[in-house]
Amino acid sequence: MSFITGIIFGFVAIRLSLMFLDQTFALYFDDVAITMVIGGTIAVGVISAPWQHREYFFKSLASVFFGFQKSHKNQVFDALNFIRNPQSVSNKKARSIADELYQDGSELIALQFKPDDIEGILQERLHQSVAKRHQVADFFHNLAKYPPAFGLVGTVLGLVNLMRAISEGLDPAQTGTKMALALVATLYGLLLANFIVSPFAEACTKNIEKERFQGEVALQAILLAAEGESLLKSQEMLNSYISRKDRVNILSEVMKEGLSA
Repeated sequence: MSFITGIIFGFVAIRLSLMFLDQTFALYFDDVAITMVIGGTIAVGVISAPWQHREYFFKSLASVFFGFQKSHKNQVFDALNFIRNPQSVSNKKARSIADELYQDGSELIALQFKPDDIEGILQERLHQSVAKRHQVADFFHNLAKYPPAFGLVGTVLGLVNLMRAISEGLDPAQTGTKMALALVATLYGLLLANFIVSPFAEACTKNIEKERFQGEVALQAILLAAEGESLLKSQEMLNSYISRKDRVNILSEVMKEGLSA
């Protein structure tokens, strides 16, 4: 959601800038520029997108636009709940790397794999999941360099059209207007690259690092469950991943549940 909030602030900044210039958005509208910049960028995106990882591609889109990240405290609560009952995650839909690891870990524990084997398998799965998501983020980082280039192409097209119009006797009063519209394509390219695509890529990378952290917490919880460690030791181990003020005490809740039962 922070990405959408940032975009809103950006639009407000542009609107204020135009207000200070005593201008409107209509003065900067040019269909040739829009077609060239957006159409060209989409074309390159279709060609270079990592479609083999389309599942992660669409998950990244949803994560940036609509995703709500759990707090570190809630992640530790989830980990401790898994340790209490590893089979509780079997029917849940996997929405993140941590969810995938919990489900795989639950299956491996049920199959009585040794803790060392579980660690090796899940470490590799964590690595592969993060790597695939990074390929999606890298795609957007690379895509950001194309809108300015297509904006320049649109500007060249506009200038060619202007030169022809001048040779055909264009009214001098309209020359400046056509020149301004030709330069709008470059503006569109810069805005699309630096205002939309590049920040989106940065948001993807940030979310990946958050998911990596969640995956590391999940992996530690799975190993603690596989080794049959006590809930107290598991709690203190998992509390090491978060700040002192966020440390959890699930044992008190377990005791309350026992008393109420």
